[in-house]
Amino acid sequence: MPRHLPATATRGDRRRGGRDRCRLQLSVQRRARRDPRSAGGDGVSRRYALSRLERRRQELRLVPSPSASLPGSTPPDVATYSRFKHGDGATARLYGESLAALALARVRRLGLLPVVVTGSGFDVVPPAAHSLVAPFTETLRAKLGPDTPVTAAKIVRTRPSESDYAAMDATARRTAISGALDVSALADTVRGAHVIALDDVIVTGLHEHAADQALRDAGAAAVDHLYVVDAHCQRHTPWVESELNQVAVRTVEDVLALAARTDFVPNSRVARLVFALSQAELVAVAATAPESFLIWLTDVAATDPLAAPPRYADGVLVLRELRSALLSLPR
Repeated sequence: MPRHLPATATRGDRRRGGRDRCRLQLSVQRRARRDPRSAGGDGVSRRYALSRLERRRQELRLVPSPSASLPGSTPPDVATYSRFKHGDGATARLYGESLAALALARVRRLGLLPVVVTGSGFDVVPPAAHSLVAPFTETLRAKLGPDTPVTAAKIVRTRPSESDYAAMDATARRTAISGALDVSALADTVRGAHVIALDDVIVTGLHEHAADQALRDAGAAAVDHLYVVDAHCQRHTPWVESELNQVAVRTVEDVLALAARTDFVPNSRVARLVFALSQAELVAVAATAPESFLIWLTDVAATDPLAAPPRYADGVLVLRELRSALLSLPR
């Protein structure tokens, strides 16, 4: 029997009767918010996405935005997106390159320098969205040429969520993100810059709002938010994000299959899923997982605050004991 990952959200989209009634209003999937404090730029924060999440007859699907047909852009689907969320590095590269193609015209039109690329905030272990930053930055640099400075910067998240953010309702998300993003170290980097914030999905918009406000307060002249998936039309049932994440990765075996690949990029989601397993399941994982993945897991258990919540205590204990055993082995 496959060992299933901990269950998260299973509620249907009751409010909308399982049918997504949200439709694109613009030729590019975009929303805008004006900030009068901006000096330079156009004072507008814009949102772009490669796809829109819909639910049809209880089935989730990603509808490519018109911009996904741009040269160099690859539209996502629910299965590949699910694998990306659990460490599929090849898909992360495709998404990062596609988002760069989406951003190119806006960057050229604004002409603001420097261009600073950032992602979802984290402390030690990054979320899946961080794997978009490197391919995005590399692609944008190549397209803009050496005269346009494009740099990557990290937003620090000062405390982890107590549980899976994707499975939270809006109230819990607001509590989790309130005051948790720190950009103080980036003040000199983002002041007067065109900041591009990458993330995998927008649902409630709470993280976007917090990041946008922090970056504006730090002096960014323009802030754009780019996503693989726009699920904002599902914001009344935000746990749909968790359902989407699990479309193609439902069991521990699914995670281990990804971990065995050479392009695997472990992230905080993978760590949380493993931490939540029972001791017996963790022992079984330790017997079959790639050694590099085990070492990474034990390092996370020892160093990252995301291992602190009580619900992960048993799993973290097993991994810390495993770490001690690994360190005692002759090299």
